[in-house]
Amino acid sequence: MAIVGHIVNLAARLESLTKHFGVPILVSDEAARHLDRPVDRGRMRRRRIAKIKPYGLKDPVMVWELLAPEREFHEDLPDRSLLDYESALSAFLEGEWGMARELLTG
Repeated sequence: MAIVGHIVNLAARLESLTKHFGVPILVSDEAARHLDRPVDRGRMRRRRIAKIKPYGLKDPVMVWELLAPEREFHEDLPDRSLLDYESALSAFLEGEWGMARELLTG
């Protein structure tokens, strides 16, 4: 029962955080890892958003935005931009704020 409670609590927190981050859907790190399966490659994309500690949960969780494939709905967010964003976010999370800003602003 505790595991189901944890999953339901996390899902509720992620749903409420979509408004905060301005994205339509957020998934946990665990859910995002399932997108690495060969059957899912090329279908859905993901973008790492932040590491957060949702209220009521003991440990921080990395959250991801779930995105449609590049060829469908995100012509304005090509895979190259996702790679640039990921590099900037990694720099930010490592405390290299100047580098992160440079990567984001070009």
